[in-house]
Amino acid sequence: HAAWFALKHRPMGGRSTINIDIQRQVEHLSREHLKRLPRETELAVVVINIEDSGIVSMLGSGNPADPVDGQINGALVKRSPGSALKPFVYAAAFEAGRLNGESIVYDIPISRGGW
Repeated sequence: HAAWFALKHRPMGGRSTINIDIQRQVEHLSREHLKRLPRETELAVVVINIEDSGIVSMLGSGNPADPVDGQINGALVKRSPGSALKPFVYAAAFEAGRLNGESIVYDIPISRGGW
């Protein structure tokens, strides 16, 4: 998916921020990690350089060559963040004084602007 992304955003060539060594390492580590998980498990990885916001590595699925699941770039598709954001939301609420140790937070579905 990294090559597809680079070609889409720079069709006439030019410099890419993808680091081939890091890309290969992400692909290898992802394959190794998936071996220990159920077969239907998918993953996506994006590595961003915090100094210049360049995308250093992108892997949209565990097996991009798969003719069905591999064709979906999970790094770019819109999806609900689920519980991944909860620690950040709760930390901000604690810092702002909107939550404390006695607070009860109900875990119920909500929708904001289509999300």
